[in-house]
Amino acid sequence: MKNHCPRLSAQILSLSLILLAGTLTLSACKQPLTLPWMKPSTPEATQGVEGKQTETDDQLAAKNAEATALPAPSGQKRAKLDSETKKIFDAAVVESKKKNWAAAIDGYKKVLMKLPTHVESLANLGWMYAEEKKWNEAKDNLMKALAIDAYDPTALANLGWVYAEEKEWDKALFVLKRAVKSDPKHVGAYTNLGWAHAAKAQWAESISASKKAIALDPNNVYAYVNLGWALNGQNKKTEALNAYQKVIALDAKNMQAHLAIGTIYCEEGKKEQALSQSKILFASDPGLGTQLNNRIAKGCP
Repeated sequence: MKNHCPRLSAQILSLSLILLAGTLTLSACKQPLTLPWMKPSTPEATQGVEGKQTETDDQLAAKNAEATALPAPSGQKRAKLDSETKKIFDAAVVESKKKNWAAAIDGYKKVLMKLPTHVESLANLGWMYAEEKKWNEAKDNLMKALAIDAYDPTALANLGWVYAEEKEWDKALFVLKRAVKSDPKHVGAYTNLGWAHAAKAQWAESISASKKAIALDPNNVYAYVNLGWALNGQNKKTEALNAYQKVIALDAKNMQAHLAIGTIYCEEGKKEQALSQSKILFASDPGLGTQLNNRIAKGCP
């Protein structure tokens, strides 16, 4: 969900730009793809041949993620903008704010032709490609940035978003945890961290990350979506409803929140309130409206 959670100089609902150390940094935070009532299971630990507890699948996956999520250091140094390249970079930032992805990409590429190790341009270029759903190109540029500086918070946050979009949850968690350690005030990283934890049914961790994102940005729609998802995962229906209703207050057209609210009402036997949400869904997204109506008809399994 665009990071806005994200770090953009001008806060935008789906795109946020934030100036860091005098340069623009971008990061994205996306709405969870798994619907709030879908709760991924966490494998239990298994017993070895001698009765000793072995590592869980999750623990093994986390180790593998740590080993493969980031590139090897390149040994290169971060390039600094001179007056000429700064003008090009600043112009690309303006295009990014306007969501003119092609123009922004062109600008960052021009900077990188002159300064191939300019980490901010690599990170922002990766972000632009991610906006266009060109995941390979996004990852390639983010990996280049992180080979130069493995702790750049913007590149880490953006790579975490890409991994999340690819449902590489363990890799997403690894790089996003590093991002918030590198920059404890990175809204986008905390927002996406809440998303990744929720996707793995790590409800308490998701709630903690989402609340940190909200503390940094009280109008962070996507953090409230993640918070509602995690609270619902803990069966805290009233608190989950409050979180989703906050989403609606900030973004009345957020159909994911309407669907979640309708589902919770359905599960609580409040058919009329659930149907009221389905009417809203039908007006904007008939597919989601049908989905909720089918659940209501089946007694909300």
